[in-house]
Amino acid sequence: MSVNSTLQLAADAVEDARKRLERARADADDDYEIRQALNHLEEASSYLRRASKELKEQG
Repeated sequence: MSVNSTLQLAADAVEDARKRLERARADADDDYEIRQALNHLEEASSYLRRASKELKEQG
């Protein structure tokens, strides 16, 4: 997967997490949205680590 694609996936995951946290803020008892947001942030972190590794390998 190209670095650009990996970074786009990370950006998408962060945006999804932001939206879920906005929804959770509107309903403070919504643990599901918070858990899903955390999953998206973990996913974004993984993509960012992968992109960082690819960039280091390229030079």
